[in-house]
Amino acid sequence: MTPPDDRNGPAEHAGGGPGEPPPARIAHSDVGAYALGLLDGAEAAAFEEHLAGCERCQGELDGMLALRDVLAEARGDGVRDDAAGAVRDDAPPAAVRDEAAADGLFARPRPELLDRLLDGAARRRRADRLRRVLVAAAAVLLVGGGGAALGALGGGDDGGTGGRTTEAASVRAMFREGEQHRATDPGTEVDATVSLLRKPWGTYVTLRIGNLRGPRECDLVVVGLDGERRTVGSWSVPKYGYGIEGTRWNEPLYITGGAGLTPDRIDRFEVRTLDGERLASVPL
Repeated sequence: MTPPDDRNGPAEHAGGGPGEPPPARIAHSDVGAYALGLLDGAEAAAFEEHLAGCERCQGELDGMLALRDVLAEARGDGVRDDAAGAVRDDAPPAAVRDEAAADGLFARPRPELLDRLLDGAARRRRADRLRRVLVAAAAVLLVGGGGAALGALGGGDDGGTGGRTTEAASVRAMFREGEQHRATDPGTEVDATVSLLRKPWGTYVTLRIGNLRGPRECDLVVVGLDGERRTVGSWSVPKYGYGIEGTRWNEPLYITGGAGLTPDRIDRFEVRTLDGERLASVPL
């Protein structure tokens, strides 16, 4: 277990007088345990008191809740109608069950505490925070060979293949739904296709890439019409690679992420190694 982050000293829950249980010791690192619902009733109540006055923990928790919503959207779980996370009546039963499972993974703060989290500085930083969450989501949803690697959530193996197969199917469905642009690099022979879905905040991007050999580390970069470059996501390629025809590794890799530019402001996408080698360029 990772030791608590005590650089600023642990915060203590008030109480612990005669006849009362000792106060729960709360550290900044408890935000992850709280979000995952791992704290018991007393610990959760103590952490919520700490959370009300700690901007650092508020920002971390808000980011985790936003990440849950991004993952839910990527699975196609239906549209949330309100802050309580309701699913529209026309959502299929499977989506309702998936939504309940997602809610079970993250603790939901009390309504009055959630209101505080969305006020003040957190609201002013909302757009920038969403961009960072979408970049994180690109690292989360790496789908290849029929499975999803949920590394950013600390696992992704539910003891079977059902959850991963559902995740993979959702990403492929979003890929088919978007506007697709494809290119094969004449030098590297890497085959890359980007699928774009316009959103109010920019563009939801799904990359399908094949004939990509490893080991190497890569990133997907969006280049705007003004020349501005932004990283959509990064990933590692194992030595056997992805989408290699004639081998057991013939399935392409699917990667999802978000760009803060709308499609009409995008010139191209580039797949590069982290040391700067361009593997593919996909113009729009």
